[in-house]
Amino acid sequence: AGSYLDRRINSSADYTDYAEAYDNLYAAAGGLANYFYFQDNAGNLINPSQHIIGSHHYTKFSNELRIASPAENRWRFVGGLFYQRQTDLIHQDYQVTGLGAQVSVNGLPGTLWLTQQERVDRDYAAFGELSFDITPELTLTGGLRAYRYDNSLIGFFGFGRNPGNGFTDTPFNAAGSSRTGVIQCFTTTGQTLRDNITGTLLPAEVPGGPCTNLAVFENGELHPKSTEGDGITYRINLDWQVTPDHLLYATVSRGFRPGGINRRTTIPPYDEATLTNANID
Repeated sequence: AGSYLDRRINSSADYTDYAEAYDNLYAAAGGLANYFYFQDNAGNLINPSQHIIGSHHYTKFSNELRIASPAENRWRFVGGLFYQRQTDLIHQDYQVTGLGAQVSVNGLPGTLWLTQQERVDRDYAAFGELSFDITPELTLTGGLRAYRYDNSLIGFFGFGRNPGNGFTDTPFNAAGSSRTGVIQCFTTTGQTLRDNITGTLLPAEVPGGPCTNLAVFENGELHPKSTEGDGITYRINLDWQVTPDHLLYATVSRGFRPGGINRRTTIPPYDEATLTNANID
């Protein structure tokens, strides 16, 4: 069995609550007006209310090969192989109407913050399950699933950077963030712009972004940040058909959630999570 999905989602949402919360947080410094300095190109303070223009382009290519023995046999077997590849082109554009170019993400006037990333998730598995009818009413089932995952993420997230005098001008607003955005983009030496302020930025790996700050620099090239892992899950099940209308069963099984990627390059990926389930019903 095989399937292919191609899905596009476009969205627009209000983000005023963000501005309200931070205006209150920085009340002692005069609120947002004296902290983020939301100004237009003429230097006038503007309404800091934000809105989000977003989109996702999903694809999913999924395939499974499965074989099964006849269902009427006392011993029954199901087994097979599984492969799936999913992608997500992520665009989240946090805009402030009238925002000046110096405060905006570089090359995107009006954008205070941009997320422009491509995510790829790959999953592989081999599985097998064996059932045995101890009596016509009592069936024991046991199964194993060996899995492997390989997930990656690359792109840009964050604020812009005042490009004056080769990016060396001290920004007067959040565009000067040293943790995210253009200031953390990779230069041709493999250093970030923060550590090589006069360096040359590498081009954006994901179209639509100003540069790349979510990646791994190796041998002069940028590669996606990735994580991978493997393991085995299991299921043991006992069914008792007490009457044609009543079934009792007991199950012990283990599941997992793949590990994932923290977009900050200095923070390692997070591990997979597992869950063991036991129930009688």
